[in-house]
Amino acid sequence: MELSERARLVAVIDFAQPESYLALGPTLELARDLGLEIEWRGMTRPVAQPAVASSGESDRGARHRQFRARYREMDLRRYAAVQGLDLGDLDRHHDSRLALGVLAQLRENAPDVVTRYVERVFAGFWAGTLDIEDPRALDGVVASLGRGDLFAHDVTSQVDPDRLQAEGIELRAAGVVGTPAYLVDGQVFLGRAHLPMIRWLVGGRAGRAPI
Repeated sequence: MELSERARLVAVIDFAQPESYLALGPTLELARDLGLEIEWRGMTRPVAQPAVASSGESDRGARHRQFRARYREMDLRRYAAVQGLDLGDLDRHHDSRLALGVLAQLRENAPDVVTRYVERVFAGFWAGTLDIEDPRALDGVVASLGRGDLFAHDVTSQVDPDRLQAEGIELRAAGVVGTPAYLVDGQVFLGRAHLPMIRWLVGGRAGRAPI
């Protein structure tokens, strides 16, 4: 389906969250199908903690948390398998702020490489070959995209931590409470499960709305 003009979809991600990684492929497919221009935004969110075994039969709340954590992992791995992805250890704790700060700088100064940066950082991190907390590793990603000049081989000196925090505040004020999230038509959609609805909205509401 062709649109009369290129539409923009804001996609909010966190490189350290498996839910965001699983949303990457379907989001790119949607953009290709509908001719969307994706504006990638970054926002950190609390890391899901490993479930702690229940201390006894009376600790019902702990058992429920453990069951939810187990189901979350099973659900993530099930959808990852469909996409041919291996998520590895889901309990890895990483600070994604530097990688997201680089994303913000690229969006402003080199928008033509942003999507490829997003793809490479996600793929490298979840394959265990990219340390998203290592400035040299991220500089290598940027250099591989042909924009090594942008940070003069020193990403930490160019990334403004206050900017990412300000963007997070702005996104939360708009109603974004987690990642992945999408902003389109003045509405906020949390999770990749809403991509069929987004496709319907951006595609001109043709046919029946997904329910």
